[in-house]
Amino acid sequence: MMKEKNINKLALGHHKDDIIETFLLNTFYQGNLGVMKPRYMSKEHGVEVIRPMAYIEESTVIEYAHRIKLPILKSECEYETSKDSKRLEVKGIIEELSKKSKNIRSVILNSIKPLLKD
Repeated sequence: MMKEKNINKLALGHHKDDIIETFLLNTFYQGNLGVMKPRYMSKEHGVEVIRPMAYIEESTVIEYAHRIKLPILKSECEYETSKDSKRLEVKGIIEELSKKSKNIRSVILNSIKPLLKD
C-alpha cells in the first residue's frame, strides 16, 4: 500500500526503553547483539524506517501523552501482558538497576550506540 501511494518512509513509535529492552532480550535469550535501529533502509520493502522517539524514555512519552490528554490504549500483546513475559522481566531488571543508578538507561544506550548506526 505504501508503494501504491508513493510513500517511502515509515515512522514507528518505539522509544528508548524499547530499544534497550530489545537489545537485552537479544543478548540474554538469543545470544546475539541484535538492536532495534533508530533509522534504517528496509531493502525488502524499499522504504526507510524511522523511530523518531528512539532517544526518549518511555516515562517521558507517557508523561507527555497525559499532559496533552492523548487517549491511552491498553496493550493486548502477550509479550507485554503475560506473567511469563521475558520483556516484562527485562523491564523489571532495568527498573531495579535504575533505583541504584538513575541514568542506567542512558548508560546502556550509550554502550550500544555503535550498533545503532547504519
